[in-house]
Amino acid sequence: MAGHSLRHSPWAGVSSALLVLCAGAVQADEAWKDAYAKVDGVAILRTAVDAEAKPGLPKSQVLQRHMTMELMRAGLTRAGQDLNAVSEAELDAALKEAEEALESRGGNLEAILKRSGQTRAQFRADLKLPLAFRGLVRSKLSEAKLKAEFEDKKVLLGGEVRISHVLVAIKAGRSRTQAQTQAQAHLKTLGPTPSLEGFAKLASEHSDSPMASLTGGDLDWAHAKDRRPDLPSAVLRAALSQGKVGLIPDPVHGARGVHLVFVSEVRLPAAVTFERYREQLRAALEASEAQRMMTSWRERARIEYAPDAPRAKRRGAPGRAPGSLRGG
Repeated sequence: MAGHSLRHSPWAGVSSALLVLCAGAVQADEAWKDAYAKVDGVAILRTAVDAEAKPGLPKSQVLQRHMTMELMRAGLTRAGQDLNAVSEAELDAALKEAEEALESRGGNLEAILKRSGQTRAQFRADLKLPLAFRGLVRSKLSEAKLKAEFEDKKVLLGGEVRISHVLVAIKAGRSRTQAQTQAQAHLKTLGPTPSLEGFAKLASEHSDSPMASLTGGDLDWAHAKDRRPDLPSAVLRAALSQGKVGLIPDPVHGARGVHLVFVSEVRLPAAVTFERYREQLRAALEASEAQRMMTSWRERARIEYAPDAPRAKRRGAPGRAPGSLRGG
């Protein structure tokens, strides 16, 4: 129990990060002695960050979470989203979801709130920001967009493909760059719409795959969960993603070399329906749209750090002088 915290739930950071709204935001004319950072002139208070930081949760991580929430608040405001428009029913449902998620991991919301010094009512009110953000994201995803995504991804989700390939192996005397050049030359020979027979002939004559001279490069049927030593994962993914018969127009890079890939047949079981995969597709599209929004908002924002602000060092990146920057 003691090891559980809100940051391990699906609502990770909702309560603490939103201190930027209720206790962590002041106007830009505050001195740096009171703030670690500013987002479009709104300061993130040192007291809010220091109070939340603890072993296993460094100040740099807490600060970034507060800044992300301020970016979200500002972005929602610009988009005309009213936090007060979040209904009581939505708040109740979100609170229940958070409690159930914690309980499934052996945690308890009341105990966590007590340790953090926050009331249940405060936590519930803090849910308005992520719920408003989720509402904005979902407003961008129409039923038509979900159906179009299903049509594009249905073979990848549950279909099967029969794959043929030509391997241009990386070996002594042939680098990956040289293999790529050779693969491009083979593509030029094939043309944009080769027949399976033409592809099989090329594989039989030129592929570095040991069995190609006998099989014409045929790798047989495969689906997303297949794990076979003769079928590189990159080749399988490319074939499923294409989802239709024909030559994949670009070479596919694998561990052994560069592959030309041809999908010769496609099977789609009757169980692969839009209704079955609708929520899975929605979740994936919501995550993608949320990331796109936050990236856009971050790029537009003016982000400033105090000289002593706790910041996680980027691997392999030189230190950056403190001060102001666009987009963090």
